[in-house]
Amino acid sequence: MITIATLMAGRFYAIDSYFWGIENIDYPKDKIHLLFMTNSDNNDFKMIINSRIEKLNKKYASINFIQTDIVPPSHNAFIDKGTHLAEHADIIATLYNELYKHITTEDFLFLEDDVIAPSNAIKGLMMCYSEKVGYVCGVCMSRHGSTPFMWDLIKQRVYPEGDSCNTVTYAAAKIRKPYGIQEIGLGHFGLTLLKRSICDQFKFKPRVPLSGPLVGCDMVFCVELEEKGYKKICNFDVRALHMDSRGVIH
Repeated sequence: MITIATLMAGRFYAIDSYFWGIENIDYPKDKIHLLFMTNSDNNDFKMIINSRIEKLNKKYASINFIQTDIVPPSHNAFIDKGTHLAEHADIIATLYNELYKHITTEDFLFLEDDVIAPSNAIKGLMMCYSEKVGYVCGVCMSRHGSTPFMWDLIKQRVYPEGDSCNTVTYAAAKIRKPYGIQEIGLGHFGLTLLKRSICDQFKFKPRVPLSGPLVGCDMVFCVELEEKGYKKICNFDVRALHMDSRGVIH
């Protein structure tokens, strides 16, 4: 059994494409639990989601749509990359922790609500798991430039003046091998297969000292996996589509 878990953030423009992707995943529907959660206060949006859920194939193991009262980030959190980035990261981490509470299967897929899953989303990621693998993702391109949303990871040591190294942080670097099945440093939660037995060791956090300038629960999760000795894998043959607010596919 596997759970597909999605935070529904109020992206009207992607609803139909998102659900089309889910229904075309090549995996037995009676082995899939669907879990949707929103903190949107837009009743029209919630009505549309409920309507789409009603149209889903009834063979799914379960379908749950949860409303949470966690306060959405302010508009500034989305448009200001500086002052309000921390506010946005805090809320997103809180939402992922709340969503995680409702997942009961060992295997689960985080799928963002503006990502169109490919048919091999589950099978293509499951084949990559082995001992000491803590995270497997497919390719998900940035909505802001059509570049792969994953990176290599560089360990940095900070040397205070007149002192020995006493601080270690991580930084992102351009991915070196964007093909096949590759070990990566940092990834995303756009299309990501995880396991409860591993995630139970962590909470999703917006930042930790080791993450240095890296902010966001997906990146920070990857940093913590690195410290624990877990591998992070991307299967570049599992290619999701990412829709921006103009309806453009990346």
